[in-house]
Amino acid sequence: MDAVSGTASVLALVGFALQSTKTIYQAISGIKNGPEQVQQLASAVHNLQLVLTQISTCRAVKLASPETNLNVITDLIEACNKNVLRYENELAKVQISLNDQKAGKAWKKIKTVLQENDLRRMLMEVNNHVAALGLQLNLLQS
Repeated sequence: MDAVSGTASVLALVGFALQSTKTIYQAISGIKNGPEQVQQLASAVHNLQLVLTQISTCRAVKLASPETNLNVITDLIEACNKNVLRYENELAKVQISLNDQKAGKAWKKIKTVLQENDLRRMLMEVNNHVAALGLQLNLLQS
């Protein structure tokens, strides 16, 4: 993959991931009466958004030279996209309104679709993406 197409690929994938993480964050951050894992997941998704944003603005990605290998970070972002799209689809099954959030009904609606094991899995996967992407970002910037 040449530097220009590699950069375009990384930036496009990051854009898709950011859109999905925004949707996920909006769905779960308003849940106030759920288990602690819901707040941990919201925090992890926010951290993922931060890392993805840093990648999208990283000079080493935007100005990648032909010697820069973006294959690893591209593969990591593709795996991240696969997972966040799955989460987005799972959460799309539940329609949460602002009134639901105010009345404390959001968690009741979410838990009809997602079990606590699903939340644990999501939290673990999101944290893994944050760590792996953060490491690759650090390597690219060094």
